[in-house]
Order: sequence, then structure tokens, then C-alpha cells
Amino acid sequence: MEKEDLRELARNASRQPFRIRMTGGETFDVRHQDSISVSDYHGSVIVVQDGKEHMHIFTLMNISTIEMLPAPVTPSSATNN
Repeated sequence: MEKEDLRELARNASRQPFRIRMTGGETFDVRHQDSISVSDYHGSVIVVQDGKEHMHIFTLMNISTIEMLPAPVTPSSATNN
């Protein structure tokens, strides 16, 4: 995964959340741009589990796949259907 591609996904995470799947099988769901940071070779993601924030640091080369998650339902989109 190229850093610029991941940064672009991160910028749009509030509208289009995504899941990072690592080569070791771990997954990280990114639902907001403030929960992920991308540097030249590493990324970090903040995950909330059991009401607590946990930071995970990973290398970009260990990303196996990116999966798009369902977009959040907003009050305006729910009434338009």
C-alpha cells in the first residue's frame, strides 16, 4: 500500500470508513480521519475496545488488503430512502 493512497482513504474515512487487514490477520477499522496517522513508512491507528483507546503502530508494507465498510447512516440519508 502506498502512503498517499492510505492518506487519501484516511481523509475520507468519515464518509467512507474502511478496514485495514494486515498480513498477520489483524484488522483495524478506520471510521474517522482523526483515528489514523500515516507517515512515510508507518501508520498508526487508534482503536476503541471496551471503552478504552488503544494505539496500534504498523508498517505500510504489512498491509494485506483494504476493505470498504458500509457508510454511516446520517439522518438526512435515512429520510431520503
